[in-house]
Amino acid sequence: MKRRRNLLAVAALVLVATLAVVASASAKRQADAIKLFVIAPVATPIENYPDALAGTEAAAAAINKGGGINGQQIEIGFCNTQSNANGAAACARQAVSEGATAVVGYLGTQSALIFPILQQANIPVVGARSAGNAIDWTTPYTFPIAGGSASNYQAIPFAMKTLGKKRFFISYQDVPSAATNAKNTLRAARIAGLPVVGTMVLPGATTDFAPYVQKIRDANPDSVTFINSPGVSGGLMRAATALGVKLLWSHNAGSIGEPEAAQIGAPAEGMLIASDLPSFRDTQYAGIRHFLADMTAAGKSDNPVNLKVTGISTWTATYAIKAVSKSIKGAVTNTSLVAALRAQKTPLNVEGFVKWTPGGKGPAALPRWVTMMDYWSTFRNGQAVAWGKALPPIDVVKALKYVR
Repeated sequence: MKRRRNLLAVAALVLVATLAVVASASAKRQADAIKLFVIAPVATPIENYPDALAGTEAAAAAINKGGGINGQQIEIGFCNTQSNANGAAACARQAVSEGATAVVGYLGTQSALIFPILQQANIPVVGARSAGNAIDWTTPYTFPIAGGSASNYQAIPFAMKTLGKKRFFISYQDVPSAATNAKNTLRAARIAGLPVVGTMVLPGATTDFAPYVQKIRDANPDSVTFINSPGVSGGLMRAATALGVKLLWSHNAGSIGEPEAAQIGAPAEGMLIASDLPSFRDTQYAGIRHFLADMTAAGKSDNPVNLKVTGISTWTATYAIKAVSKSIKGAVTNTSLVAALRAQKTPLNVEGFVKWTPGGKGPAALPRWVTMMDYWSTFRNGQAVAWGKALPPIDVVKALKYVR
């Protein structure tokens, strides 16, 4: 009997020891993992960026297959903000509670609610792209690679001027970030020497476009930019075309890609699209070819929505984290990553098409924007193709003539 009790005791000790080893190994795996968190609005009336998650997942899968980042595997977390304040704050808190190493490539209108929560937890936002809120280019915890729609809208007046346009019109949505973008676009037009003949608020709930088409007709522009969601932009373009109003329409690539152009139809052909990264069809860039290879390997290239610029952005941001992590000795954590990002004051060549200086400083008005490039495309036969030599890429920070 005594021997049996001894055997049971030994067995219990072995079990405890085994569980401890398993728990320790599990804890080590969790500690070693680099948790990249994606926060994005998906399938909302004003924003839809499912490509944000797709691009991150494709890059992470390829990097993990090659051994990870500094030997650490990448895990992905995701939260949909639903384009509302409560959802945005909840997503930021989820990133904190799940121990995010970094948030990857956020683009949305709720950054003013998200970024302070992440900053308090010392979590960087790598590859943040601005939708127009000032916090996007001022907070010290954002490390942008591309300027987002905010840079696109400020680049468009320079392109219109280059194309010989003389009467520019600005339409914007009834949300704060769009109003800020409209104000900045007006300033950019003044710097570019492009006359603005009118502005209007085009609400997101618009269904009757005739009065707004008439407002554009009265202003008699030759070019229009939309700081609107793609649904209302497309609705107005179709209504204007039906009423005989033909202009050079313009938008940003995050909102209007090939799927949206297909929904808009014929009026989208020939429109000007500004993008803060090259199109997925612009395969002259080695990085774009690599992006397409990773998306294909991950089984995500069949859906054209996944190939839009936000997916390219988060894919690039994931590889940017890998590049900057080479300077980290020891584990890549949120704290060590922030330190490495701030210490990187010389440009990193990310995937052959981005010169990134996360520790650099931009001008006083845009301290987190060091260099922000914009590229130009249009739609021909439904495909997003480069505009051509008439519109070379533009560095928006230089074009805006901000004093460093």
